[in-house]
Amino acid sequence: MSAIEQKIEALKKEVKTMFSTNDLAEKLTLVDDLHRLGIYYHFEDEIREAIRCINDHVDYEISDVRLVALRFRLLRQEGYAVSPGVFSKFKDSDGKFKQELSYDVEGLLQLYEASMLGTNDEPILEEAMDFARGHMERMLGVGEEPHTAQVRRALETPFHLGMRRLEARLYIPVYAKNKACNAILSELAKLDFNHLQSIHQAEIQSLSVWWNEMGLINNLSFFRDRVAECYFWSLGVWFEPRYSTERLFIAKLLNLMTVLDDIYDAYGTVEELQLFTNVFERWDFQDVDGLPEYMRIFLNVFAGFMIEIEEELRKKGTLHHKHHIIESVVLMFNLRLIIF
Repeated sequence: MSAIEQKIEALKKEVKTMFSTNDLAEKLTLVDDLHRLGIYYHFEDEIREAIRCINDHVDYEISDVRLVALRFRLLRQEGYAVSPGVFSKFKDSDGKFKQELSYDVEGLLQLYEASMLGTNDEPILEEAMDFARGHMERMLGVGEEPHTAQVRRALETPFHLGMRRLEARLYIPVYAKNKACNAILSELAKLDFNHLQSIHQAEIQSLSVWWNEMGLINNLSFFRDRVAECYFWSLGVWFEPRYSTERLFIAKLLNLMTVLDDIYDAYGTVEELQLFTNVFERWDFQDVDGLPEYMRIFLNVFAGFMIEIEEELRKKGTLHHKHHIIESVVLMFNLRLIIF
């Protein structure tokens, strides 16, 4: 274990002691900060138990809009049934949200984020969204940092819709400037982000080597080369270290699908594509009679990729999942032919 990993483990132990608090505001803030800082994956069991405790807390006891909205969002994100009626207490006698809320920047931020988790039949959340967004937009250019940065980001992309690595990258420096910054959380977030970044950099280097060894770049000149973009997409699915193998497989598949798209959209004729699709329907990569050379090259690479997947599934004892992959690939090829 490296010195950085040892430091991360030590900080994790300190963070775990923070979950012992019985203060609802502290528990809510801790869970939210862990998510925004991108280090929540270290504390999945603790967060699960914290969310259960938060759900058991009677909401009418909370009078702070920030905490009510934060509780609402965290519970809904975890699949708990929470009534939007909890926001009724913040309306005046005319049925409008109280103007005094417009001065509470953190309250508006949480109210806006919470409103984004509404459904079609929850008008109070639509009202909350319009109210919060209107006042947040007026704050831009006149507010103070770090709140202005948070407001701008929330208006661009609500947190629950953002990519976790990107959200963490943007929030870590903002959090460090916050008066309520917890030094332990801040240090852990920075160390963990750099540690993960080194892992991800090694993975994309490995992916680039694999891509070059496949030889498609040298043999096919018409397709887009999107190694970095495809890997970045895979980070949006899984960024945790334990999913390294899955992440690389997704990135490899996406690279091959990019070539496939260009074969269908920009290069192949209708007759060639029909034969090409038939090969996948039969799942016989040896029967390539009538196919042009560029399609044979692609099929050879794709067959090698499937062997790689099969070997990994066998190691994990999940080889029975292979037929699901095959079904999905065949369906995709048929859809591409229809669209073409």
